[in-house]
Amino acid sequence: MAKKKTSAKKKTSAKKVLRYGVIRMDGTWLVEPAYEAVGNFSEGRVPVKKGDLWGFVDEGGEVAIKPAYRFVYPFVSGGALVQKTDATWTSIGLDGEELPGWRAHTRGGRIRTCIDGTYGEGTWGPGWSTGRQGFLDREGNEVIEAKYIQASDFIQGMAWVQLTDMGWGKGEYGFIDEDGEMVIGPFVGSEVKAFSPEGLARFRNDSGFWCFMNREGEVVVETEYTDVSPYYEGRAMFAANEASGGTNLKGYLDERGEVVVEPRFEMASKFDGGMAAVYLCTEISPTWGFIDRDGALVIENQYMDAWPFSGDVTTVSVRHPEYGSSRIWGMIHRSGQWAVEPQFEFLKPIREGASRFRRDDGSCGLVDTEGKILAQGYK
Repeated sequence: MAKKKTSAKKKTSAKKVLRYGVIRMDGTWLVEPAYEAVGNFSEGRVPVKKGDLWGFVDEGGEVAIKPAYRFVYPFVSGGALVQKTDATWTSIGLDGEELPGWRAHTRGGRIRTCIDGTYGEGTWGPGWSTGRQGFLDREGNEVIEAKYIQASDFIQGMAWVQLTDMGWGKGEYGFIDEDGEMVIGPFVGSEVKAFSPEGLARFRNDSGFWCFMNREGEVVVETEYTDVSPYYEGRAMFAANEASGGTNLKGYLDERGEVVVEPRFEMASKFDGGMAAVYLCTEISPTWGFIDRDGALVIENQYMDAWPFSGDVTTVSVRHPEYGSSRIWGMIHRSGQWAVEPQFEFLKPIREGASRFRRDDGSCGLVDTEGKILAQGYK
């Protein structure tokens, strides 16, 4: 008699399903972990994803707007830009009601809008391909006529606008106040950025180089570089790129536009509290350290990763003591001494006195700048 064949049972493993929620600083749940993705709070609403669709939850953890959209932006000035399931875009209010026209996520007392435009996905995300832009007040009334090719948010009481397109990437630009009056310009350029907290606005001149103007419209810094950051604490990071006859290494300019820190860094951050994180190439391996405003190393380059300081502490990584190709994260003081010994697989930048962490066992949570675990164990 033939022996009866027995079939071996297939080994199966349950697939982990990640669910996200929102926790308070004490580690208790504000929004239970029931969503595929969660955004950040803005104006009392947090975006949440259920299945393939996005909606919003309020500060009490209750569903304010049921998930019904393919994509959503955070609320600003009472409106949020959302993409419907038919791929069209619109704006909704805090209760989910559809708002007339289109509202950009903007700041200040004016809401950017566009008329007669075609909205869709572009190279850098959703944006207008045609139409004219203007501004509404918080009640939705037009207060600045929609007549500009482009317009920015209002920051420090001014917004930049593009008046004409001259071809070859150039155009006429200017700055308007909240009444729509032209207070700076028009001037010819190829790109304009808003005023920084230090009172300077960046713009590319007709040669493509970055320059800076003050709030009176006076050009106070002219450079010969095509890659320059805003000023922070009197220093602007620049790249000596090929277009400027350089090597693409990063350095810093002072308030007059003079090179105060020679370009010698592969990467560099903004200054915070007199220190900036910089990435140097060494004979052994590239590493991060910290410099002062004159370019002197105040914390030796020894880290595999480093975020800019937030207050007196920041997160950094070093080589794992057992697995040399891996890294392990901790926190340091401005003195370079450890605030929290390296023990995490990953740490996010510090925000409001805490950092999100992940351990090598896959667990996640929050840790403060003294090493106290505020929340732990969420997979």
